Amino acid sequence: LTLTVTAPTVAQLAGFEASSQSDYVQVIWETISELTTARYNLYRSPALDGDRTLLTTVTAVSSGNFGGGVYQYMDTGVQPGQTVFYWLEDV
Repeated sequence: LTLTVTAPTVAQLAGFEASSQSDYVQVIWETISELTTARYNLYRSPALDGDRTLLTTVTAVSSGNFGGGVYQYMDTGVQPGQTVFYWLEDV
């Protein structure tokens, strides 16, 4: 898993990881601060430069505050042995 920030963001990430389970991929991210974040959009693609599919939209738990939160998503749409890439968008 490679974390790449492509544009400035107000949310501060403490971590972003994806781990393969027996029948899904568990995506977890943790934030330190979410001062102007309303929500997060999580995307998946089969290629680094491929089309992205929106998996979920999650409301920020500490929107408007200096606090952060812990989030998780169970991606059941991945086949065993398949390589996928995830993107997290701060909205």
